[in-house]
Amino acid sequence: MGYKEFFGFQDDPFRLTPDTEYFFPSHAHQGVLEALKYFFSSQEGFALIVGEAGTGKTLLLRIILKNLPPDTEVALVLSPNLNPTELLTAILRDLGLEKDQELPREKDQLIKLFNQYLLERVQDKKKVIIVIDEAQNLPAESLEQLRLLSNLETEKEKLLKILLVGQPELLEKIKDRKLRQLDQRITIKEELHPFSQRETEEYVLFRLSRAGKGNISLGKGVLKEVHRLSGGIPRKINAILSRALLLAYAEDTHSLNRRLIKKAYQSVSMEETKKGKNLSFSKILLIPVFLVLLALVFFFFLYYYTHGFKLLSLNRALHKSPPPRSSPASHRKEKLPYSATSTRSSPRKARSKDLSQALYEKGLKLVRSGHMEEGRKVLKKFLNLYPHHTLADNALYWLGESYFYQKDWRKAKEYFSQVLKTYPRGNKAPYALYKRAITFLRENELDRARADLYLLLKEYPHSRVVQKAQKLLGTLEGGTSSHIEEVS
Repeated sequence: MGYKEFFGFQDDPFRLTPDTEYFFPSHAHQGVLEALKYFFSSQEGFALIVGEAGTGKTLLLRIILKNLPPDTEVALVLSPNLNPTELLTAILRDLGLEKDQELPREKDQLIKLFNQYLLERVQDKKKVIIVIDEAQNLPAESLEQLRLLSNLETEKEKLLKILLVGQPELLEKIKDRKLRQLDQRITIKEELHPFSQRETEEYVLFRLSRAGKGNISLGKGVLKEVHRLSGGIPRKINAILSRALLLAYAEDTHSLNRRLIKKAYQSVSMEETKKGKNLSFSKILLIPVFLVLLALVFFFFLYYYTHGFKLLSLNRALHKSPPPRSSPASHRKEKLPYSATSTRSSPRKARSKDLSQALYEKGLKLVRSGHMEEGRKVLKKFLNLYPHHTLADNALYWLGESYFYQKDWRKAKEYFSQVLKTYPRGNKAPYALYKRAITFLRENELDRARADLYLLLKEYPHSRVVQKAQKLLGTLEGGTSSHIEEVS
C-alpha cells in the first residue's frame, strides 16, 4: 500500500511545487492578488511584489499569468543576475524575437529592436508585460535599464508594463540614491507576509480537504506547533507536514502528534542545524584576532590603573577648593520649567496609526455605534482615497451592513454583491454571501437565497458563518420563512 492510499488521499496534500489548485486566499495573498489585477488592467507602468522565500510569490504569479487576456504578451525572466545587455537579450528571447532573426549584441541595437517590436504590438492592440522573478539579484545598472525601458511610450499610452518580484532586500536595493528615479516610478508596492496562527490552521485543513481529506487525525496542539516551527511560511508548513506524514506512515499510524511534528522539523532542518553547530573556517580565524584585542584592552586598563589613577589623584589635590557655605537655600535647586532643566528625553509617543487604517476604523466605529450616515460618508471617503487597500473589502462589507441595519435591502444587497464580485476570496466574502441570502429572503426570493447558502457551504466550508448558513438552510428546506427572524 502506497503513501496516499494509506491515508486515503486522492493527491499529495503538501507537495512543495506551486499548484494553483491549492491556492489558499489568506488576507495578505488576496490583497496582493487584487493589486496585481488592478496593475494589469490600469495604465500604471511599474509594480513591485516582495515577500520572504516560500511565502507564495511564484504561486501568485502563476495565477495572475494564467488568467491574463489573450491580447497580452509576457516576457518572464527567472534568472535575473544579468547585466543590462544580457537582460535585454533574455527579454527579447522570451518574447520569441530570436526565432525570426538573430539578435544583435550591442545594447543600443537591442533597445532599437525592442522599441520597434513594442510599436508593432500597439498597432495590433496588444499589451506587453515584463515580469522579473527573484529581482533582488538584478545589478543596479540592470534595474536602471528597466526604468529606461519604461520610458518607451506613445503620446497616449505606455508601451509596456514591468513587474518586479523578489525578496525583501529588493525594497532596500531600490531605496539606494542611484535608483531613486526607479523608486519614484513604482506606484504599486505590495508585501506578502507569513500566515497568522489562525491562517496556518485554516491553510492545513484546506490542503487536507483539497487532497481528499483522508483518514488522518490531528492531535491536540499539532497545528499550533506547526505554526511555531514554520513561522507561518507556506513552504515550510508543507515541508514539515509532508515529512510528518511520511514518519506517521513508517510508524503505521493515522494520527499526527506534536512528537512527530518536532521530529519532522528536525529532519527537514538537519542541514541548517548542522551548519549552526559547526564553526566555519572564517569564524575560526576570528578567534585569535579576538584574543589579541582582548589582551590589548586588558593591558590598557592595567596601565590606567597603575599610572592614570595616580595622576587623577594629584590633579584633584592641586585643584581642591574649599567647600561652599552651607545654607538652606544653597542646597535647594530652583525649580525651573521642565523644558529648561530636564536632560532626560520625554517618553516616546506611540506611533500614530496609518492614516488609511485610522480612517477605516473611524467609519467602522460610527456604523457600529448607530451613526449610519456619518459612517457611510467616512467609509466611502476611505474607498475613494484607498481603492486598493487591503481593508477595501471590509469597507464595502460594512457599507452593506449599514443599509442592512436600516432594512434597506436593495442597497445592502448591492454592496454585498460588490464584495463578492471584487473580492471573492476576501475574508468578508462568506459573510457578504450569508447577508445577501437574508436580503433575498426579505424580498421573498427563496430560491436565490437557497442558491447563495448552498454556494457558501461549497466555497467557504471553513468559515465561521457556516453553522448559521446550515441552520438557515434547514429552515428553508420546508419552503417557509416563518422562523427567519430567529435564525438570522
